[in-house]
Amino acid sequence: MKKTISLLLSGLLAAGALASVAATPAELPQTLEVTASTLRVREDSTTDSGVAGRVHDGDLLTVLGKDGNWYKICTESGLEGYVYKNYVTAAENAEDVVDDEDIPEDEDIPDEEDVPEDETAPDGEEDAEIDVGAEEGMSFAFTIDGKALTFELDANPTTGYSWSYELSKEGILKETEDRYAEDENPEGMEGVGGVQHYGFEAAAPGTVTLTFTYARPWEGGDTAEVLSYEVVVDEDLHLTCTELPQQAENSLTFDFEANATTGYSWSYALSEEGVLELLSDSYVEDEHEEGMVGVGGTQHYAFKAAAPGTVTLTFTYAQPWEGGDTAEVRAYTVTVGEDLAVTCTEQAEG
Repeated sequence: MKKTISLLLSGLLAAGALASVAATPAELPQTLEVTASTLRVREDSTTDSGVAGRVHDGDLLTVLGKDGNWYKICTESGLEGYVYKNYVTAAENAEDVVDDEDIPEDEDIPDEEDVPEDETAPDGEEDAEIDVGAEEGMSFAFTIDGKALTFELDANPTTGYSWSYELSKEGILKETEDRYAEDENPEGMEGVGGVQHYGFEAAAPGTVTLTFTYARPWEGGDTAEVLSYEVVVDEDLHLTCTELPQQAENSLTFDFEANATTGYSWSYALSEEGVLELLSDSYVEDEHEEGMVGVGGTQHYAFKAAAPGTVTLTFTYAQPWEGGDTAEVRAYTVTVGEDLAVTCTEQAEG
């Protein structure tokens, strides 16, 4: 793509027509309609730029300008960026299109199959060669609609990476969708990425941590991305969702279901001092109606690496008085490397 643009600019310069690279607003349609199922909105007019957001089939876009084969647009929500011309068309209620030199005035914006053989069209606005695992160029978004929550996560299963998710509690959210959609690919190119769609609906009041992991799902496979969200469902089953800060490589967090009203509480023990340092130890009660009793919550622990070594970290859920019952024990082997990077493996029960 870079090479194609470079050659185009060279030709325009040679012809003394540099000013024609960016069309003026008067020469453009006022409104475009998206024709691709899912279309990336780029921060700049190149596939090398970051993804500012997404639009979908049938969405209407206000045209702000044009740079080569890219339209600068603004969405109904106010998002500004660039979309590739082959995946939009002039809306029915827009003025006639007068495109740049390569498209006659009486010709609509070309569909995917009309791209000339010597012109490289982005396959779904993403290069075939993707730097998988790097945050740059990948986009992640969620949408709330009353009692429903949807996520759209960039993905490329041809690399061996795929998304999975985990809920810290069962019963609060119910899965409604789990599907992968490949990007538009008119050229039939290999290695094309797409979007992983997840959908959930509120099932019961409460607070839950929803964690998505983008990894190669075999033993020893690399993990490229981890995203965590706190989802709160109120008594009317309406949702709020907040993205949680990504955990640093030298830190470790744990969330356990708990209910302090029963007399049980969590405690922890380290087999060796000096390897891990406690950052926080807090209990958060679940959302509930005023006056309700017996409401549970979540016990949160956070640690950071203090020195290289291996330590056993044991959590115990028990009644903390002499002779009190023990309900659960969870043990983890934590290794801190010379660079203070942390790895953690849960030990088998018993």
